[in-house]
Amino acid sequence: MAKIIVASYLILSCALFLYHSNIKAEANGRITNYQTQTIDAYTIKLGTIPPSPQIGKTHFSIQIIDSDTENPVYDLNIYISLKSPDVDDWTLPQKAYISTIDPSVYEFNHKFEVPGNWQIKVLINDQNSQNNAVFGLFVKQFSPLPGILTLIFLIVLLSTFAYIIRIKLNQKRISN
Repeated sequence: MAKIIVASYLILSCALFLYHSNIKAEANGRITNYQTQTIDAYTIKLGTIPPSPQIGKTHFSIQIIDSDTENPVYDLNIYISLKSPDVDDWTLPQKAYISTIDPSVYEFNHKFEVPGNWQIKVLINDQNSQNNAVFGLFVKQFSPLPGILTLIFLIVLLSTFAYIIRIKLNQKRISN
């Protein structure tokens, strides 16, 4: 009877863990959700890793697609400028680099230090270009709760395995 209870507990624990974790097959690393804007002849797609940015380093991925042909556009100069929630001015544009894995993707990294609603401006071909798209992005405050819950889950799981091993060893000792 104890074996059935322990096995049921393990199966339920694993099922709950898998249900609450975001295990997905994702394109371009872990980017699954792109914000999209169309300006002039281009469709601009912006995605982030992690999907819901928080204080700390965030990886941005940008795709530029020709609106007429629906094909990615290569060899553009893409610049990124950011606007913090507590400042009215845009940062100096920084150039996005071409991905080594996919040349149709432009990438850049930024370390967020302030939570709130940020704006990201994507400039095409020139730092002073009027040919740009502005995307909104909410940056969350970091929460240690998921890490703490994961640690508690692992401790419970290891304790359960230790209990099962102890039961098995006692059964072998009694049968000998």
